[in-house]
Amino acid sequence: MKRITAFFLLVFALLTGCMNLGTPYEGDVHVLTIRAVSPQGYDVPAGAGVSIKGLSNSAVYALTTGEDGLVSTNVLNGIYSISVQKRVGDRLLSGTLDKVVVSGENLTVEVDLVPSIHE
Repeated sequence: MKRITAFFLLVFALLTGCMNLGTPYEGDVHVLTIRAVSPQGYDVPAGAGVSIKGLSNSAVYALTTGEDGLVSTNVLNGIYSISVQKRVGDRLLSGTLDKVVVSGENLTVEVDLVPSIHE
């Protein structure tokens, strides 16, 4: 009886070890695209620093916008805070979006940048 039980446990272990169980996040990963929008009188914010912080998970991303002011990355479903900053001369262009929900589909958001007040 012990040999039969051991045989079935061995067969079960071999079969489950060969199964493709996928990734634990399969179906929950989506593309988040961020468009940095400059205020009037400023060029497209190429090279702007983008920070994405997960409010519902511990994800942290540090990215840079391309020549078109866009950046994309794969993120898990969740709630995120997005910050964008770009230094232009003696001004800092910055903008933030809080509580951006990524759930069920790819998402594109726009972050309006505002120049710092020059004193």
